[in-house]
Amino acid sequence: MSINLEKNKPSKANFRVLNQILLSLVFFSILIIEFVLFIDFSGDNFFPGTKFDFFGIEMAILPILIIVCLFLTSVSTIGLIFSLKIIVSGKKKSEIKRYKAPIIAFFLILGIGLISLQYYYPIWPGDLGIPPKFGPYIGLYGENDMIISWDCNQEETFTLLWGTEMDNLSNEKLSSIQNWIDNDKIFHHTVIFDSLNSGNDYYYSIPQFSKEIYSFKTAPSFDSGENVVFTIVGDTQAGFAIPKKNINLMLSDPDGLDFTCIAGDLVNRGDKINEWARLFNKKTYGRITSSIPWMNAPGNHETYCENVGCGFRENYKLFFQYDYPGNKIILNDTPDYGLYYSYNYSNVHMIALDNFQNETYTRSQGKSTGSSFTTAQLEWLEDDLSRNSDMWKFVYFHVPMFSMADSGPNIDIINQLEPIFEKYQVDAVFSGHDHYFDSFLVNSTYHFVVGGGGVSIEPMMDQEKFGDLAWLDSQLNVSETEGQFDQVFGSEYQLFGELCNHYLKIKVQGDTATFTAIRSSDGSTIIEYILE
Repeated sequence: MSINLEKNKPSKANFRVLNQILLSLVFFSILIIEFVLFIDFSGDNFFPGTKFDFFGIEMAILPILIIVCLFLTSVSTIGLIFSLKIIVSGKKKSEIKRYKAPIIAFFLILGIGLISLQYYYPIWPGDLGIPPKFGPYIGLYGENDMIISWDCNQEETFTLLWGTEMDNLSNEKLSSIQNWIDNDKIFHHTVIFDSLNSGNDYYYSIPQFSKEIYSFKTAPSFDSGENVVFTIVGDTQAGFAIPKKNINLMLSDPDGLDFTCIAGDLVNRGDKINEWARLFNKKTYGRITSSIPWMNAPGNHETYCENVGCGFRENYKLFFQYDYPGNKIILNDTPDYGLYYSYNYSNVHMIALDNFQNETYTRSQGKSTGSSFTTAQLEWLEDDLSRNSDMWKFVYFHVPMFSMADSGPNIDIINQLEPIFEKYQVDAVFSGHDHYFDSFLVNSTYHFVVGGGGVSIEPMMDQEKFGDLAWLDSQLNVSETEGQFDQVFGSEYQLFGELCNHYLKIKVQGDTATFTAIRSSDGSTIIEYILE
């Protein structure tokens, strides 16, 4: 009796389909893992994977891997469908007709993947070295002036059309042009509107840049009696998900929004253009800053530079050319001109200070403290406050004076600024640097730490790291801790703190100012203070 062993052998088709299934699962698993990592990176951290130089173009590995895996998964799906057809029909590969289903599956998977990539991380072209396009974005400049800026790869002078009616943009202004630092392919354009009327709507268009018609409204007059609403946060640091949530919440607020501020650390590294792209993206701050003035202060991360030849805070200085005093002249006793300035919005006087004028370090050279202001800046501050005594006075800068988090209180800054703030009765001070929310009341001046604007929160509940100064809960009221923080200078002034992403809303109604800290996660109120 003979046994036909050939009938008991697994067919080659079976092996082919098994191999194809395994291959598809491998590619699909890699794709899912990378998407999870990618979304995590885009949400709370700084880097979309390791970056590398590709013939002079800075690129990131993670988005490239995702796109490659999208393609491989789509291709392997075609192979899987053909293999299943072979084993079900028992036909040879050459006998299988080319049905539309595999092709449809290919484009479906690839399309869904690319749409998801665009949704979760819309600035991925910048990580592939594609030159970005930023703007327009506006800022208050002088008494009744507005500066409008945009960035693109076109070097020619642009014509900006404007008017007080959307359908009648009969006025023209020409842009000035500057090169981006270390980049001869991208150019920064600016136009300054001067002598604008208070409380008016203005419309503008930049036909060579965009087909859109934009608008903004100038500040109401000092005695108009209109409410003023602005927001401030610190340390967006190239985050994407949190700024996106914050902007959504700001736009949905029925009180509206007159201007917005970031108290330093807008990006994680000042020389990384793809990090600036997160900030300018149309789903984050780029969504509002064509019509709402964007008034920032510099932080330590704007100084971080690892590229050869990059200067001190050069990209920040190019993007945000506010009305700095002294015509940007560097004095003999200071390493840089100061990025400090002030502006009025109706009956509100705002002052942005510069913690880092005295320091020209880069990330590779050491760590900054931001602990000293130049004599010229302090003299300017006193003069500015003395000339605006009849207004609400708010001051913001990056490194906080008082803090219950990692950096702690900064005694040097306290010694420099507290006598001035008390003398001129400053109403509130806003800072970032420490990534959490906190509030203090010092000699009738509110101090807010608002460093939860875009990145991970300080791990202040980590007892191994912070020992006796570790928080017992995600919220902190020092007065209820039975002396736990007595060794921390200024802890007696602390009111309430919370470890969460957030932003701070300030609403001025005549003689009343309301400070509302808002959680990024759901828009709920952390705490609210009223100053009259």
